[in-house]
Amino acid sequence: MGTEFNYAVSVGAMLADDLRNMHITQTELASRIGVSKSVISEIISGKRKMSQAVALALEPVLGVDADYWLTLQSRYDLMQKKEGSYLIGGFAVIKTAENSAEQIASWFINRAAKDAEEEKGEYMTNLKLQKMLYLAQKTSLKKESKALFPEEIRHWKFGPVVTEIYEKYKGCGADPLKREEEVNLGEAIESLLESVYEKYNMYSAAGLVTITHNDRAWKESEDAEVITPESILRS
Repeated sequence: MGTEFNYAVSVGAMLADDLRNMHITQTELASRIGVSKSVISEIISGKRKMSQAVALALEPVLGVDADYWLTLQSRYDLMQKKEGSYLIGGFAVIKTAENSAEQIASWFINRAAKDAEEEKGEYMTNLKLQKMLYLAQKTSLKKESKALFPEEIRHWKFGPVVTEIYEKYKGCGADPLKREEEVNLGEAIESLLESVYEKYNMYSAAGLVTITHNDRAWKESEDAEVITPESILRS
């Protein structure tokens, strides 16, 4: 059985390396394969995935089979879901998550419930929870180059959303979210979450919508598009 590597290199990093070695600019490549420069730029930065159409268009220019790029993309997507893996991009190495978005959400819900029960604050709501999840993910990526959870964050009208968590609590509407089963995330993660809670919980859900709307990663993504860990790290 072959050696199992616990890392994956992004398509963008490999493409950028090939362009440097071949002395081809992003603008020149875009012109030669018939796409906008932003498509190439977004693939290299990790904002956009390599599509079949672009992979096929690259074949005659770079002399590499489309399967090569699509296999790289597939492996990178897979490794994002594997605990303890490393994602190597063009500018940073991101360690994958060890906990789920549901576990992180439970921590925030319970933390807010504790304050509410002690009359020091209010319960969490689904809308506010979504923003806290995004800000926690961003804080971890910025401070530790590590994702807190592997679930995708998407661009929605009222800011970033983790779809699985939204679906779980959407029946609650704007009602308060009461306690969930306690989770043990470890001292380091709980310390990071506590810092996020202390910094942002003072804002209302509407206030957090405004804060996340001003975030570069959200502003540079489109409706329903995934806001990737790479783009969050660069924001």
